[in-house]
Amino acid sequence: MSPEAYKKSEYSTKSDSWALGVMFYEMLIGTTPFKGLNYDRMVENVRNGSLIRALKCSDDSKNILFGLLQVDVNSRYDTTKLLTQLSRFKGNEICCLNGRNN
Repeated sequence: MSPEAYKKSEYSTKSDSWALGVMFYEMLIGTTPFKGLNYDRMVENVRNGSLIRALKCSDDSKNILFGLLQVDVNSRYDTTKLLTQLSRFKGNEICCLNGRNN
């Protein structure tokens, strides 16, 4: 769930961008972006944007992940910004689980 969902704020398409960011992160990195010793701590990390940032991936991949996982809805990527960032990929600059670009 997005930070605004935990805060019971208004849901928008940017909430969907957050969900997409979580899915991208999990597919590319192999773990969830937010950890916690228990559910409450994990929720707090989501609300504060305390995600795991030690990633072995291209700068473009990091920009997309962090752009989608912005706590501030106004700073979070929308569809247009995401498509612009995706157009920068040159075919082999993708994050992968083993930390190498294939």
